[in-house]
Amino acid sequence: MLAVEMTTATLTAWVAAAVLVGFALGWLLRPWAMADRIDREQTEIIEHESGLRAAAEAELGTVRSELAVTASDLTAARSEVVQLREDLDATRTSLAGTEARLEDAEAKLAAATAPRP
Repeated sequence: MLAVEMTTATLTAWVAAAVLVGFALGWLLRPWAMADRIDREQTEIIEHESGLRAAAEAELGTVRSELAVTASDLTAARSEVVQLREDLDATRTSLAGTEARLEDAEAKLAAATAPRP
């Protein structure tokens, strides 16, 4: 067997060499590790954006359906306003006729109750 005498200087040299090799390998492999990390983060961002987009589209659909209901209600309200205006005009016409008949009846009553000479 080969006997190697390890002195403190030799051992220190081997440890220093191992440390240098470790740093060199770490430095060389760092771009690949960073690329993997960046890819994972980009994937997470894309998934998050997709979720936000889906939520926004669902909210947009809800708003559109509410808008359609509101537009329908507005159309119905407009129709009701038109009908109420027609009813108001008819009521005014009827009131004018009733006032005319009332004035005629008051005139007849006054003539009938007037003292006769």
